[in-house]
Amino acid sequence: MDNSRNISVDTFKFFSIGTIVIHHTYMFYYSYDRYGGYALLLLKYFIYAVRFGIPYFFICAGYFFGKSLQKGRPLGQLTRRYCGRLTQLFVLWTIIYFFIPPSFHDYVIESGYLRTLYWHFTSIHLHIWDFIRNHFVTFLFAGSRGHLWFFPAYITGILVASLFLLLKKEKYLIAFGLILYFVSLLGRSYKELPIGFNPGFEIFYGPFISTFFIAVGLRFSRIDFSRRRNYAVVLGFILIFTGLLVQFVENWFLFKYYKMIPEHAFLAGMIPLGIGVFLLSMGYQNLGKSTIFPYLGRYTLGVFVLHEMFITILK
Repeated sequence: MDNSRNISVDTFKFFSIGTIVIHHTYMFYYSYDRYGGYALLLLKYFIYAVRFGIPYFFICAGYFFGKSLQKGRPLGQLTRRYCGRLTQLFVLWTIIYFFIPPSFHDYVIESGYLRTLYWHFTSIHLHIWDFIRNHFVTFLFAGSRGHLWFFPAYITGILVASLFLLLKKEKYLIAFGLILYFVSLLGRSYKELPIGFNPGFEIFYGPFISTFFIAVGLRFSRIDFSRRRNYAVVLGFILIFTGLLVQFVENWFLFKYYKMIPEHAFLAGMIPLGIGVFLLSMGYQNLGKSTIFPYLGRYTLGVFVLHEMFITILK
C-alpha cells in the first residue's frame, strides 16, 4: 500500500475513533434529557446510527492481514504475531483497569482520592477474584472493562480467518462471518423478535461481530483500488446512505412493534455503513494529506484503550 493510501486510512481512523469516544461519553444523550428539543433528540440517536468505527477497524485489520500474506509472510507466523501482540495488550490493560474501579468517581466524592485509592489497592486481590468468579465469560472476552472486548474479538476473528485460509476454504469465510453476525443480532438487538433469544452474555464478544468484517477486509486486500478510485467512492457513498437508511428502518420497526429503544450497539445496517466508509478511505487516497488528522489517526489504539480511564475518573 502506498503512502497516500496510508494517509487516507489514518484519516478515517481518526474519525472512526471519534465516533466511539462520542458514543461512550454519551455526548448529546443527557443534553436531550435535560433540555429537550427535536434537534438534540436527533443528535442523540444519530450518534448510534453513525457508529462505523468498530466495523471500519475490523475491515482494516483484515485488509492489512491480507496485504501481509501477499508479501509472502507465512500464515502461521503472521497469525502468531498478530494474536501474540493483541493478547499482550489485552492482558496489560485488563490488569491496569482492575486498579481503576468503574465507580471510582462516586467513591472519590464520598471519601476523597486518597482514601479511595488506599481502600481499593489494599483489597484489589478480592476485587479481581470476585470478578473472575462471578463474571468468568466476561473476563475471558472483555477483560476488566467493557471496551476491551475489542481485543479478544480481534484475536478470535483473525484465528477464524486463519483457520479457513489454512483449510483452503476462504470462499466460505464471508458467509460464515455473516451467519455469526446475525446470530449475534438475534441474541441482542433482535432478541425480542419471535426468532430472537437470550444468550445470557454479551453475544458480540469473541468472533461473532469481528469475523465478517475481517473477512471482508481480507477480500478487499486482493483488489487494486488505485485503478478503481471513482468506483470505490461512488459505491462507498451508496453503501453509507443504504446503511443509515436500513438502520432507521430497523430502529423504527423494533421500537414500533417491540418497544425496543433505538440504542442498539449493532444492527444489520452497520454492514453497508462500515463497508462504505472503508471504500471511501480507498477512493480518497489523499484525504487529510495536509492536515493533522493522519498523524492523530496513528494513535487510535492508544486513544481507544485510554479513553475509558478518563471517562471513569473525570465523569
